[in-house]
Amino acid sequence: MRLKRSLVVFSAILAMGFVASADSVVMKNGDHLTGIVEVSDGKNVTLKTDYAGEIQIAWASISEIKSDKPIYVVLPDKSLIDMTRRRPATLAEMAEVHGIGEAKLKRYAAEFLEVIRQHQEGE
Repeated sequence: MRLKRSLVVFSAILAMGFVASADSVVMKNGDHLTGIVEVSDGKNVTLKTDYAGEIQIAWASISEIKSDKPIYVVLPDKSLIDMTRRRPATLAEMAEVHGIGEAKLKRYAAEFLEVIRQHQEGE
């Protein structure tokens, strides 16, 4: 269940990098950072701020991300559920997940595989 939640949060944050304009990152230590989530590579989130430029934040230190903009859904729940059941470790295995076509495989698979790998290693 934690993996599914991690994948849902990851999907939301990945999508927010393309549509969000006022995001708030809440750190596990209680700090709040405000800016625009620009990109996530599976290990870090890049937050662009007015006061400190671009900040690389490790996923492991993030408690929550908030946005006042709608979030674009990268994958439907059915795909995320299938991904949590299969726990793919390779691109070939990811291609077998429900709803993962060639375009999504090229665009998102590496990042999803990294999140799954981190979860399995307990990061």
